[in-house]
Amino acid sequence: MDNLRGAILMVVAMFGFAVEDMFIKQMAGALPVGQILTLLGAGGALIFGAAVKFQGKQIFGPQFFSPMVMARNGCEMFGTVGFVTALALTPISVASAILQATPLVVTMGAALFLGETVGWRRWSAIAVGFGGVLLIIRPGTEDFDPNALFALMAVVGLGGRDLLTRRSGSACSPITRSFWQPVSAISPSSRRFATRGWSLRW
Repeated sequence: MDNLRGAILMVVAMFGFAVEDMFIKQMAGALPVGQILTLLGAGGALIFGAAVKFQGKQIFGPQFFSPMVMARNGCEMFGTVGFVTALALTPISVASAILQATPLVVTMGAALFLGETVGWRRWSAIAVGFGGVLLIIRPGTEDFDPNALFALMAVVGLGGRDLLTRRSGSACSPITRSFWQPVSAISPSSRRFATRGWSLRW
């Protein structure tokens, strides 16, 4: 029953991400990437901040300064900036297709860094998946678009985030981690606004 519930929640979550990607792509035609990150981050921070308070959890606390939690937030920032930038600069089909390599990175990372067992079938699937990513990006050809590398940046960042979520364990409550997830995306964009203004197309 728990597996079925988890599968349903994952399907709902993936649908939500797809809808979010569509709106980000539409906003990218009128707003700089930095503004999109700030708006998304601020909205998410308000919602999850209210949830943290409702559950009686701490937003700031010793757990925030855990090396694993801070590293996870850094990966979240790196990955989110990469993916939103990729959506803004490349076709959504390309960015989304490359992002599908994230589970492959997580599986590989789980085998290399978490000591989990990955059989030869999964390693074969990882190799085929990365081969597919190379076919999409086409490095070294005339069709190569350097902006597609932002999607790879997202794969690395979000994959690292998922692995560090597992490693962080009980160092921080899930709802508090969810709060810091959008906040971490605001950090680079807000700093850029403070130094160079809101009119840039970044």
